[in-house]
Amino acid sequence: MSEVLIPMQGYNLYRAVPAGDEHLDRYAKCYVHSMLDDLMAALAKQRPAWTYVAHGYGTQVYGGSYRVDCLRICENGQQLGTVNREWFSRGDSYAIDNHRLRGKRERGRATHTKDLKKAVKHILDNFYGLTP
Repeated sequence: MSEVLIPMQGYNLYRAVPAGDEHLDRYAKCYVHSMLDDLMAALAKQRPAWTYVAHGYGTQVYGGSYRVDCLRICENGQQLGTVNREWFSRGDSYAIDNHRLRGKRERGRATHTKDLKKAVKHILDNFYGLTP
């Protein structure tokens, strides 16, 4: 199934939608969790060319809109990695993952942190395009 990107409110932010479903509220009336908004604002200062693609099903919230907790970070059409907001160790945290971080980890499925500065450092150090 192909995917269509719909622009959302936010800096270089798009919503990934299955082709033909652009009209559904689940995709048209959505926003990104505030933790991820803060992260995108911090990253935009360092890497202004990056684009952010919200994906996955949203959680329906009061008022008929949907909150999305999953982001793909891309540069020039190439996916660099993912960042999710997850409940981890008694609180919300950033779950950061890409192939480089996966190679460094001995166990677990993502690198978790609750601190915005640490999340930005992990992302800036490990998210970049493929190198020869």
